[in-house]
Amino acid sequence: MPRTTQDRVKQVLRAGEVDADYDGSTDLTPYIEMAGLLVDNGTPFALDKGMPWSAAQKEMLERVAAAHYYTMADPIYKSASTAGASAQFAGNPERGGERYKDMLIGLDPSGVMHALLDRLTAGVAWLGKNPSDQIAYKDRR
Repeated sequence: MPRTTQDRVKQVLRAGEVDADYDGSTDLTPYIEMAGLLVDNGTPFALDKGMPWSAAQKEMLERVAAAHYYTMADPIYKSASTAGASAQFAGNPERGGERYKDMLIGLDPSGVMHALLDRLTAGVAWLGKNPSDQIAYKDRR
């Protein structure tokens, strides 16, 4: 069950203002559901880091994540022209506006949202010699 509502997501998107990122014509439910999955997936990691999210934090994270997912699907216009049918998008149009992603990362002191959104992973690399170049212990002097 979602923690946030469409009205709360609209507040983040500043619906009703002249330079709003949301025109009111799109159902935000799918974006709220995606944001809920993101928060649900991040909750155990935040707990493992010793920084569990409160119910209020989860709702706020879900609200801003829904705005982020919405702007990825419907990029924010920086400027538009109807006569020439041209448009400029704020941020990177392939990735949506970065404003809400930055907000989301800033709201999470545990760093889990940053790791999930940027797909940060740990890696391991062998810094020793290749097996064919190694000297057996018994042969060392």
